[in-house]
Amino acid sequence: MKRPIFVRALSDDEREDLVASLRSSDAFVMRRCQILLASSRGKIAREIAADLGCDGQTVRTAINAFNTKGRECLAHWSSRPHTIRPAFDAEQAARLRALRLVWDNASWHISHTVRAWIRTHNRQVKQEKKGVRILPCHLPTKSPWLNPIEPKWIHGQRKIVEPARLLTAREIEDRVCEALGCSHEDHLSISEKVT
Repeated sequence: MKRPIFVRALSDDEREDLVASLRSSDAFVMRRCQILLASSRGKIAREIAADLGCDGQTVRTAINAFNTKGRECLAHWSSRPHTIRPAFDAEQAARLRALRLVWDNASWHISHTVRAWIRTHNRQVKQEKKGVRILPCHLPTKSPWLNPIEPKWIHGQRKIVEPARLLTAREIEDRVCEALGCSHEDHLSISEKVT
């Protein structure tokens, strides 16, 4: 059996910060502070998890993060990669002839307008022999486990939605950016009238 993990000895400043952060409006910060203070009182991860109604791994992750990063572990960080690299280099992109697009059966994916646009685009690419054809591949209905984005949408929705009232567009935008750990960007706009 593994030795139980405990938070390292807290300095007075760290303890004061953790106690003050118990009143944080951010649930992530508050929960981490509860975990760290309970561990500093000698409780093991299993007991803390039972008291707080969370998983034991959540407790161990919080303790490990504090032991390695200190107070920095109380800040949210994005799990997205810090750098983005292209999927194809210039030579590979030049050779690319078709792009397989895996979609669920959302109404905007299977609409007549979208299908007509893809058909027109593919005809144009074939006639001009220039560009990349789009080959849509629709997932079966009622199969969210095949779509890797579905769990992320559910978690994101739970972080954003407020059941007591409807949110304004600005509030939704702020909450989405906070949940995804991203900055506000200008909205996409279409200069032509879409029919």
